[in-house]
Amino acid sequence: MSANATPEARGVDSFDTPLMDRINLYFRLRRYIKMLARRWFILLLTVAVGVGMAAHRAYSMPKIYRAISKIGIASRVVTPFDNKAAVLVDINSFYDTHLQYLQSTKVRERVLAKIRADERLAGMSGPASASATKGLGFFLITVDATNFLFAQQYALHWAREFMSFKEELTASTVDLSLAETQREIERYERKLEKARQDLLAFQVKHNIASVKETADAAQQRLDKLLDEMTAVQTLRQRLENKSSRDLLKGGMVETRRLPERSSSDTSNPAPQTGDTLERLLSESKYAELEFRLLSKEDEVKKYSATLKPRHPFMQNLLAEVDKLKREMQYQLDLIEDKRLARIESLKRDEESYKPLIEDLRKQVFESRNIQNQFDRLKSDETDIKNELESLRRKARALEASNTRGDKELAILEEGIGSPVPISPNRQKIILVGLLLGLAAGCGIIYLLDKLDDRLELAEDIEAELGLPILGQVPLLGSRQAKPRILITQMEEHSMFAESIRVVRSAIMLGVESPEKQVQIITSAVPGDGKTTFSVNYAITLALAGNRVLLVDADLRRGNVNGFFNLEREQGLAEILGGEVHWLDVVKDTSVAQLKLITTGKLPGNPGELLIGPITAQFIREARQQYDFVVFDCPPLTAIDDAFALAGHADGLLFVVRAGKTSMRFARNALNAVQQRGGRIFGVVLNGITADNPYYYYNYYYHGYYRSRERKSSKESQAADVKPGKVMPPPRKTAAKPGTGVPVEETKEN
Repeated sequence: MSANATPEARGVDSFDTPLMDRINLYFRLRRYIKMLARRWFILLLTVAVGVGMAAHRAYSMPKIYRAISKIGIASRVVTPFDNKAAVLVDINSFYDTHLQYLQSTKVRERVLAKIRADERLAGMSGPASASATKGLGFFLITVDATNFLFAQQYALHWAREFMSFKEELTASTVDLSLAETQREIERYERKLEKARQDLLAFQVKHNIASVKETADAAQQRLDKLLDEMTAVQTLRQRLENKSSRDLLKGGMVETRRLPERSSSDTSNPAPQTGDTLERLLSESKYAELEFRLLSKEDEVKKYSATLKPRHPFMQNLLAEVDKLKREMQYQLDLIEDKRLARIESLKRDEESYKPLIEDLRKQVFESRNIQNQFDRLKSDETDIKNELESLRRKARALEASNTRGDKELAILEEGIGSPVPISPNRQKIILVGLLLGLAAGCGIIYLLDKLDDRLELAEDIEAELGLPILGQVPLLGSRQAKPRILITQMEEHSMFAESIRVVRSAIMLGVESPEKQVQIITSAVPGDGKTTFSVNYAITLALAGNRVLLVDADLRRGNVNGFFNLEREQGLAEILGGEVHWLDVVKDTSVAQLKLITTGKLPGNPGELLIGPITAQFIREARQQYDFVVFDCPPLTAIDDAFALAGHADGLLFVVRAGKTSMRFARNALNAVQQRGGRIFGVVLNGITADNPYYYYNYYYHGYYRSRERKSSKESQAADVKPGKVMPPPRKTAAKPGTGVPVEETKEN
């Protein structure tokens, strides 16, 4: 970049994203700083209140001194032969239990009694705070008081009185435990005597020596009868499941013989040892008969092919076959009768076993019950003996213990402290008050800013109003600001001029409307800069080669004539009043294509003049004479003048002042225009400041391109080019088809 580049563009050679991010962050920060600067008095007030309250508190608080005592857990050696009792505390609750002792009312009362007995502490009030906490292997007592001696003595007596209270509590616990153990020993001695008497009486009553033998003998007889009954049931079920033919084929091989009942059992005769069914099965010739029958049937089949059934030989064979079948059937019937008889016999045997088994079961149960009662009585006697012996060992250990000499805790430090007060920390309190006041002030300012509907950013205003932002006009600095600003009097490519041209381009190219000839420019409230914008917007239209008529329609406070150093004289008021024709009051301006109609003499009833019939005639004729007609109208809020022109115009430009115009007023004004059928082109954001990111981006890029433009203009010294109306005729004709070679230049007429 050359050394002649402008300051705003100097150092700008690239547009990387990190730089833009830093710019955006920087201007966000500037926005918040501006927000604080706008309401600095609130921040000053909250800081003053916070510091004042903190200072009052800091200097009204008394000095506090601290003293501490520390109690540690004492170590102790225990030998395997040390049969002395010791008071134990659950390790999981050791610290919590002793903290409860430290903070108990009894210990505190004993400490206060010691304090009251000390003449040096007479008339002093209690401690400001006194607490006991647990550490890793120790307890820490902390006492804060307005007098150092009081804090020191309180911490000292607290540790000592706690140790004394702990020793008394331990000794009392041992004595109570010993007395309770002695009572338990006496009770168990009485229980043991009674258990022995009950056991002796039970032995005498039931003759325990013979009960066990009787029970064992009855159990043996019961087991034997159960086996015999099971064998009878098994044999019966097998006989029931076999047919006579199965028995003849297989016999009684699968059945086992019944066990013989002992001769000593005279309650029921023993069954017969010989079995008729088995004898018949063993002597049966059923298998031989079946074999012979098969042989004869084979002979019948053999000779039936050659001999007739009535042949004597065949007759004899058939007779033998019938005889064999009758003999086999006889064998089957005989075996079936014996099988059924045997099944009935076995059922009777089963029934005879049941009463015997039931009697033996009762006998065994009674004998076992007596034995169990005896064993339980004997076990109770043994348990009582063991418990009594345990209680006697415990009593001997308690009697041998010396709890006064066995200390679990020991005082490590007592009454340690410094005569330098620990509080109040006045500097810290005042600093906290300062920070709290600062935070409260920032919070109040932020809340007020959120409640304030005067927005600054284009995207926020666009979302709030629901209309597009056609352009953003920067706020001029103090060196550039004048009562009346004209872009013709400024640098041609200044940011202000370029921003007005952006609006012109947005209207001409971006707004979708068939007609854009007659335009109204207004705002919600006075002071939004609509007149300055109207004048310069009309100038940009004229500089583009358009015939433009600028009409000052603010018949209450209009001053467009002042921008061009013209007098009001006759103007719009006289036109609408029917005094003059509008062409007679059109005035020339310093811009060639721009004409002006001033307000004329300010009337007392501008609203009635604007809704008169001449208004429509004037606008209709102006459309025929000019490319654009621009009306600078008064604000919409509380004034109805602009609404009278909205129905005759092609569209409306609404000017909003960044950070100044209330969105509530702006919405109400725009809603009123839409309700009356007016068309709104969009919103022009006026007066964006240096803390607006859009301003800086435009400033940044504008400086870059202006520096390049100035450099190139110095090299080429090119003059401004006025836009043409029509394209001149071509000097060359079109190329011949298929050749791409242009024809020679045409001759001039």
